Amino acid sequence: TPSSLGPEVAVVAVFDNAPGSPQVLELVAAGQAPAAAISPLNLNFGDQPQNSTSAIHIVTMTNAGSQTLTITGVVEGGPDSAVFARVQIGDPGTGSCQANVLLAPGAQCVAKFSFEPNAVRTFQAEVDFFDSSGQLPSADQIVSLTGIGTATAPIVNLSASSLTFGSEIIGSRSGAQSVTLTNQGSAALSIASIALAGTNSADFAILAAGTTCPVAGGTLVVQATCTVAVQLAPQTPGPKAASLAFTDNAAASPQQVSVTGNATSPPSLQVSPSSLTFPAQSEGIASVPQNVTILNIGASAAEITGIAISGPNAADFTSPASCTPNPVT
Repeated sequence: TPSSLGPEVAVVAVFDNAPGSPQVLELVAAGQAPAAAISPLNLNFGDQPQNSTSAIHIVTMTNAGSQTLTITGVVEGGPDSAVFARVQIGDPGTGSCQANVLLAPGAQCVAKFSFEPNAVRTFQAEVDFFDSSGQLPSADQIVSLTGIGTATAPIVNLSASSLTFGSEIIGSRSGAQSVTLTNQGSAALSIASIALAGTNSADFAILAAGTTCPVAGGTLVVQATCTVAVQLAPQTPGPKAASLAFTDNAAASPQQVSVTGNATSPPSLQVSPSSLTFPAQSEGIASVPQNVTILNIGASAAEITGIAISGPNAADFTSPASCTPNPVT
């Protein structure tokens, strides 16, 4: 009968009056059992403004054993358990750790928690995960929860850390991409400015259409959101990099979103030859065709929308309505 999970070794010794006494028999076996592994064992939420909600922190339980693990309960306790909230959502493909969940060997579940301090002080609590580790009826895995409530303050949350544009021709404008700003703190956010900065800031633009944030300065109340719409409007060729800077009264100001893109030169068509001279031709008889080559010497593709002949004798000449690329693209 195994007493623990994993390899177990013992020996049987037979003492007698025969040569080689004692005779030894080695016994090797492996204990089979479920085994819960918790990570991390401590959730430290750090500083959080009073009456605001922290980012979600995650605890992962893995069945590191060789048999199915049964979770019999998940219980929060400790003096400040009320300010640590269980968020009952799991990740895609990973279930939520809760009572009656069965974990096959190697399987995982997650438990998510947030911190919302109601005073300026240090808070402590714990979460007990009860399960069948080691075939025990109520094995207990303990995760400590700590956090510090600070004075009320705004908290900036940006929906993106970067905006990546494709390639645009000089003088053109890309479609807009947006960043959403949310004040997740417990005090109003005072915005001093929202502006483009950096080496190539002139090649990007903040669009009035689609922008609801006060770019010249203003206030965003608690839990309010606004958006900033940006587009690539290159003036010179080459790769472009800048940043969208949010200057305000929140921590880590100015918060920055990197903005990148590329610009190419416009197409440039070269026609050769510049004139065609036909020899005398009998009326009503078509001449031998003469060719005109159109070469795009620019850095961007050119779209030929039509070929037309004009002038006082245009009716005496004919041309194709289009030009077939060589090579064909």
